[in-house]
Amino acid sequence: MKTLVIVTSVIEITNNPFDYTSIRSVYTPNDRYLQTIQTINSLSRIKNKTTLFIETSNLSEEKENAIKSLVDVYVNFNENQKIKEVIDGSIKGKAEATQIFEGLKLVNLEDYDSIIKISGRYYLNDEFNSELYSKNISIFKESEAKDALSTVLYRIKKSDFNLYKETLKFCLDDGGMLESNFFKFFDNRYNVPQKLGVSGNVSVDGTYIEF
Repeated sequence: MKTLVIVTSVIEITNNPFDYTSIRSVYTPNDRYLQTIQTINSLSRIKNKTTLFIETSNLSEEKENAIKSLVDVYVNFNENQKIKEVIDGSIKGKAEATQIFEGLKLVNLEDYDSIIKISGRYYLNDEFNSELYSKNISIFKESEAKDALSTVLYRIKKSDFNLYKETLKFCLDDGGMLESNFFKFFDNRYNVPQKLGVSGNVSVDGTYIEF
């Protein structure tokens, strides 16, 4: 079974506020870079994979080359003004959807049996169960209110690829929460494991999470 692992990343962030907070990140660009390297290194827990790393910021040649050496497909949309405006805009969900939607154009999804997406700066922990992620299921973590799906880490099975792309396409033009849209589109077509196996710190306030 071949897995496409997508890592979304914006290391050198703008000072523009989000629509829900004026603080974009409590971490410096160098902090974010080191956390992102930790993300990539943690992916060794996933076998038979292609890692697609999607960046949209102005990285130094040294940092960019270091990341390129650790992933299979690297793209940086920083010079694409249309995408850059969305990424640096106020709607976080729209920005992430744009990165993934555009990044998927660089690979042939027919080559893969599943997609695992992880947000940059988060990392797979000791609770990550590779056997669970090799089953023919889509995997998400639900919110406590069961009205949204976390997008920090999830898995999409092959038969849900078209649904995944439809969800992303909708989010390109929608100002709502990415998590709420995923919940609406996937409509119980997923499994909720006790542990996803992911840890990290929330960008806007540094809160540590472990799912």
